[in-house]
Amino acid sequence: MMLKKGGIINFLFFAIFTLELMKIFNCSMRTFSSYFRFLLIGAIWFFLGSYIIAQTNHINLQKETEQIINFLEYSQQKENHPPNYYKGEWPSYIENIKTIPLLGKKGKKAYDSNCMVSASIFVILAEYYIQHPDNNKIKDILYKAIGNFEYYRIGEAFHFWHELERTEHLQKGRHKRDPKKYRQRRANVFYYKSQFINAMMNLAPDSDDAANVWLSYYLFNKIFKTDSLIIPDSPGKYLDEYSDINRENIHFYNFFKRHGKETGAFLTWMKEEKKLNLFRIFPGKDFYIPFGVNDIDAVVNANIVYSLKKMQDTLYPSYQKAMDFINYCFETNKYQSAGNYYPTKYNLHYITCKAFCSGCTGLEKSLQYIYSQLKSQQLENGSYPCQIKNNELQASIFALNSMIYLKKSGYKGLEENINKVFDFVFSKKLSDKNKIWWTGGIYFSGGTFVRKSHVWKSDAYTTALVLEAVSNYYE
Repeated sequence: MMLKKGGIINFLFFAIFTLELMKIFNCSMRTFSSYFRFLLIGAIWFFLGSYIIAQTNHINLQKETEQIINFLEYSQQKENHPPNYYKGEWPSYIENIKTIPLLGKKGKKAYDSNCMVSASIFVILAEYYIQHPDNNKIKDILYKAIGNFEYYRIGEAFHFWHELERTEHLQKGRHKRDPKKYRQRRANVFYYKSQFINAMMNLAPDSDDAANVWLSYYLFNKIFKTDSLIIPDSPGKYLDEYSDINRENIHFYNFFKRHGKETGAFLTWMKEEKKLNLFRIFPGKDFYIPFGVNDIDAVVNANIVYSLKKMQDTLYPSYQKAMDFINYCFETNKYQSAGNYYPTKYNLHYITCKAFCSGCTGLEKSLQYIYSQLKSQQLENGSYPCQIKNNELQASIFALNSMIYLKKSGYKGLEENINKVFDFVFSKKLSDKNKIWWTGGIYFSGGTFVRKSHVWKSDAYTTALVLEAVSNYYE
C-alpha cells in the first residue's frame, strides 16, 4: 500500500548489505579497515536507500493525488440541466436503505442537488489549494463551483435544497396556472409521493448549510483576492440568534437521548420557534421545522464551530457553548447518538479533531476520549466498525482523518493505526484511466425516525475526504 511502497527496495538493500557483511566477517583478519568498510558501506546504503524510498513514495503519492483531483474535476457537473442537475455541483444520491412507510421501498434511489455536499467538497478543495497554491486545476474547479451556491440563497442564509415548482405528479389546476406561486424547497429528482410528505420537505434553512457556504465564500475571497462574495458582517452573531437557550420546547430525540436542555449550543433550524402545539407538528404553507420543534445536533455544532473559527468570528456565547455540548457528548459516551442527522460513526470525531487543529481549543477535553476510542476500536483488517451495515469504509475514512488531526495536534502512538487504516482505505479504491475514487458511504440522513434508513451518499464527498487525509498526512 501507499505507506509501504519502499518494501521491495528495502529488501534489495538489505540483501546487498548482508552480502557485504558476510564478506567482511569471512576475512581471515578482522582489521580496522574491514570494520571501517562495514560502517562506510552500511551508511551509504542506508542514506541512499532512504532517499530513493522517499522519492518513490513522493512520486507515487503525487500521482495518486493527481488522480483523485482528476476524479473530482471529472465528476463536477459542467452544465445546467434543471431540474435534474446544476453546473458546478457534485453528485449525491438519496437512498432508502430500508423500506420506509410513505418514503418508499428499500433500494429506492435518486440523484440529488443539495447545498451541503457541494459546500463540504468546496471547503476541502479550497483548503487543499491554500496548502498547494500552484495547483491551477483546483483553482479552476473552485471557480466553476462557487456560482452554484446562489441557487440556495434565502436572504443572508442558505437553504439545503433549490426552490422548485411543485412536483408534476402532485400538480393540480391552480399549480399549473400559477406555478411560481406554489414553488417550494424540495429534492429535485427524488419524488416523495404523498402531498403530506412533500409539504414536510419544504424545510426551514439550516445552520450548518449556512455556515458551510459562508466559509466557502470566505475562502473563495481569500484565494481569488476579492471581496465580491458577500457574507454577513458577523456570521457568529447571526447563528447565535438560533441557540438552545430560553426555549419552551425540547425535541423528543434530544430528550430521550439525554442530550441536555438549555445547552446554549446552536440549533439546527434557522427559524423562530414557537411553543409547541398539535397544529405545529404538521407542515403548513411556511417553511417547516420537523415535528414543529428545533433540535441540537453535535455534528451540526462542530461544523459551525469550525467554520466560525476559520472566519475568525468567535465572540458570541453559542460558540463556546457548542464546544461544551460536544465535550459533554464525549464525556457521557453519547457521541454515537449526538448526530441526529449524521449517523455514521466517527463523523463527530473527524470534525471535532479538525476544529481543534484549527484553533478551537475549547474542544481539548474531547480529544482524550477520541484518542482512546480510535486506539482501541480498530479492527484486525485496519478498518473501523460502523453500526450501519456496509458503511465501514465511510466510518474508516472519518477515523483516518481524525487520527491525522490528532497527530498534528501532538498525540503520539498513532502511526501503526494510521498505516493500517490507510491500507484498508486504499484497498477499496476504484480506478479508471487517470482517475481514482471511492464509493460514497453515508454522509447524512433525514434524522430521528429515518436516521439510519433515508440517507445521502456521494462518491465525490468520500473521495474528497481521502484527498484531505493524504494531503494532511504528508503536509
